[in-house]
Amino acid sequence: MVKFIDSLSKDRGYVFIFDNAPAHKSKISEEFLYSLGEMFAIEFIPPYSPNLNAIEICWKTARHEVTNSNIFQNVDDLKNGIEEFLNEHIFNTNPSNYLVR
Repeated sequence: MVKFIDSLSKDRGYVFIFDNAPAHKSKISEEFLYSLGEMFAIEFIPPYSPNLNAIEICWKTARHEVTNSNIFQNVDDLKNGIEEFLNEHIFNTNPSNYLVR
């Protein structure tokens, strides 16, 4: 994360948007994020709002396309099916759908 933050332009402001996963809400995570300074704002998606979380839409689509009506012989086959699907599909999201209150 530090490498990513160091790569950002210092001339702009940034908003980190997190879901409410325990790792995102942990004391150590929050202390780190708030220590980054005023050029960073932190927003949390409201609880139980999967429609606001772009990754949830990706997982819903992948689950429907890969596991619906398919039987996998083992976990490795399931993993391969998911990886093939994700490698063949690009998910384009409109960030404004998630950023506007």
